[in-house]
Amino acid sequence: MPPVSSWNGSLRWAAGILLVLTVVGIVNMHYDDSSAGASLNSGTRRDIHAKKPPRPAGWVYSWSIDQNRTPLGRMETHPTHDAFLSTKEPRMVSVGATGHSVSVDEFGALWAWGRNNSRGGGGNFYTMDDSGQVGVGEGPETDPHRIELLPGSRAPSFERVASGRYFSLALSSAGEVWSWGMNDRGQLGRAGSDKKAGEGPCYSGEECRDPWPHPIESDLRFRWVSAARYSSVAVSQDGRLWVWGIDQCGNPDAERLKSEGKSPADLASAKPRQLTVREGGKEISFRSVDAGYFHWLALDASGGVWSCNNGDDGYTGFLSEKLNGWREFNAERELGRQGSGLVPGRVEGIQDAVQVAAGRCGSGAVLRDGTPLIWGCRMVAGKDAAHPGANAPKQVPGLGPGTPGGKVAILAVAEACAVAGGEDGRLWAWGRVGALKEGVESPNDSPQDVPLQLHGELPDGGRVVALAGGHQHFLAVVEVK
Repeated sequence: MPPVSSWNGSLRWAAGILLVLTVVGIVNMHYDDSSAGASLNSGTRRDIHAKKPPRPAGWVYSWSIDQNRTPLGRMETHPTHDAFLSTKEPRMVSVGATGHSVSVDEFGALWAWGRNNSRGGGGNFYTMDDSGQVGVGEGPETDPHRIELLPGSRAPSFERVASGRYFSLALSSAGEVWSWGMNDRGQLGRAGSDKKAGEGPCYSGEECRDPWPHPIESDLRFRWVSAARYSSVAVSQDGRLWVWGIDQCGNPDAERLKSEGKSPADLASAKPRQLTVREGGKEISFRSVDAGYFHWLALDASGGVWSCNNGDDGYTGFLSEKLNGWREFNAERELGRQGSGLVPGRVEGIQDAVQVAAGRCGSGAVLRDGTPLIWGCRMVAGKDAAHPGANAPKQVPGLGPGTPGGKVAILAVAEACAVAGGEDGRLWAWGRVGALKEGVESPNDSPQDVPLQLHGELPDGGRVVALAGGHQHFLAVVEVK
């Protein structure tokens, strides 16, 4: 199998509040010169600047709430710096972050780094050393590497990526969703291979996985895809929502099956299921979706935001055994509304959103005028979120039009913190940020309500064009004109 280039961990020092921002470079890239549908793994060299990037692209920066997170693409526990940065390296257009990281470069190739096993804790009763979420490639799994496709398979150009707990998703320019990694709950949307069954096909099971990217089993074409802990949610090109894995949103039989003793994991399915959302007799068309642990947010074509729980607690029942795996709906006010947790519902008071972001227990949106909204648990929505009836979204303090922080262009919500990218290129963080202030690390159990600016060697005039929040780390794609 031909070699896959590794990334140089070119590190940018972050001298400010939140620790380290890292920019990573790529060298010795190999691309195939053949037409679409041929393999990207042939190793044929070509000029990587021969193709104009279809989307804004930039360098990947990474940082964490502590200094020892392998999804950052580096193993150092203290800041280091590599003075060399090649000007011929391909840039990235999309990133995904959980316990591992994935990205797609400006020419449509996939990259990954971080944990490639399922030893993540949080109630995982079985573990695999090769769950496959970072794909197949040469070099240490914790170092960024280009993901190989199965020899002889066609190689589409990819545009977007997403990462779940132990699996990854990618959206091709043709609208296909590709998946790889763990398939224990059907989250791949297709068959995997079962080690216990001699690598026979499987659609669920504790040793069902596939490290090779393949398209899901569907003739549909999609415009957006997102990954939750054990489920996937996508928007088809006709504006409809589809779910697979552990997701009982919109299932009319969910409550009955729950009363009969069925758990969310029992009801998991690898077959994509359509969700038809209507309001006033009219079907709602959607533009994008973002999945968290146990809920997701969808942005409709008019700028409205919709939310739904998937039924699971995000840990396949470990944290809610008394409920047989079912999590109490809207327990952290993550839905931003009242009503049933398993029926898609409109979030209160949002009419002109351009982006949504879902995390572990928090939710957010960015309005057309650059106002960031947040709601959900205390960790990301602030101390007022603990008050009874605090369901409605509120503006993030200090960010938005007319504030010191200015207008926000993009937002990401992670496990216990959130990050916003301003239109002026500044980055801001709040929640459990593990901030360094006057040389003393703030306690993780004391969330930061007011956003703190992240300082580092971000380029002057840089613009954050993609942002992803993982469990304890973030990735940002910074474009420089």
